[in-house]
Amino acid sequence: MTRASDRACDIHVATKDSGEWDLTRNGAFRFSAVGKKDMAYAALFALVRALIWLKAGELEFQVGGEEYMRIYVM
Repeated sequence: MTRASDRACDIHVATKDSGEWDLTRNGAFRFSAVGKKDMAYAALFALVRALIWLKAGELEFQVGGEEYMRIYVM
């Protein structure tokens, strides 16, 4: 976890020479990283998957059981 948080701190929003954010043509941020970022991405994907798992359980409980709702995440 320490390594993943250290790697996540190395990822920054890319900026232009003028100091403005460097956006894609669709308005999304561009990111740059110093060094490896594989641990940061792995931790981020694990967090998103855990949040989806929690939300799926919450929805299943609200609807009333497995026979009424199926959520498939690949």
